[in-house]
Amino acid sequence: MAIPPINPIGAGRVTQLLPAKRRKAGLVYIEGEKLVHEALSGDWECRLLLVEDDHLHTPGGRDCIAAAQARGVEVVCTDRRTLARLTSCETAPPVGVVLAPPDLSIENVTELPKRLLILDRLSDPGNAGTLARSAAAFGFVPVLTLNGVRPTNEKFLRSSAGLCFGPGRILTGGEPGRLAAFLHERNVATVLLDPYAPGFLEDFSHDSAAALALVLGNESTGVDRQLWRWATPLRIQMSPLVESLNVAMAGAIALHHFRHRGGGR
Repeated sequence: MAIPPINPIGAGRVTQLLPAKRRKAGLVYIEGEKLVHEALSGDWECRLLLVEDDHLHTPGGRDCIAAAQARGVEVVCTDRRTLARLTSCETAPPVGVVLAPPDLSIENVTELPKRLLILDRLSDPGNAGTLARSAAAFGFVPVLTLNGVRPTNEKFLRSSAGLCFGPGRILTGGEPGRLAAFLHERNVATVLLDPYAPGFLEDFSHDSAAALALVLGNESTGVDRQLWRWATPLRIQMSPLVESLNVAMAGAIALHHFRHRGGGR
């Protein structure tokens, strides 16, 4: 399939897309063919597609260009050196898209999802992205508090495999205490993982048709039990040889468990 001529990106626009500039502007730059296609099929605003000159006429490059043009997204070409200035990866992929996120506040959602994953002050974007991916696999919608990884963090978005670009896939809930009260007022049953909790995950009784929120805390300090005083603390049964699990692993186990207790399909 022939593609129309693609104009090169100007130096001034490149300057505005450098990492510090785009963070200040609230923009996100996502790279790689798979993530670009996820972004172009999602509901985040796509501002610009950048394609390396040597990639323009490859099958993957043509597919990305066609998908962008079908959505009315401007396409520009550039060289590898320029893409290296924009990337946060070790090696710049040959295609990337500039995005502007929608309003992600949970307080603007008219109807809460039945299954929520809440990441309370998680600081590692790799862990947060892996958990967002697990949440999508097991019928949960993740909620990021603003005291941890932000939903516009590019490493987080890459680690989630682009699953956050779809409508309602990711929400932000502000301060943990405010979010806890918000869920309590709406009668959402809340469970938090704590390796020292007296009760086990398997023993928790819950109406599978009712809303449920699973809370995972900061990697080193865990969940603030005072802020989440309405939540039920639970732990995962495991060998006494191991004190605790990595938060992404523990979260995946709990998400899978609650998936079989009436989680979304």
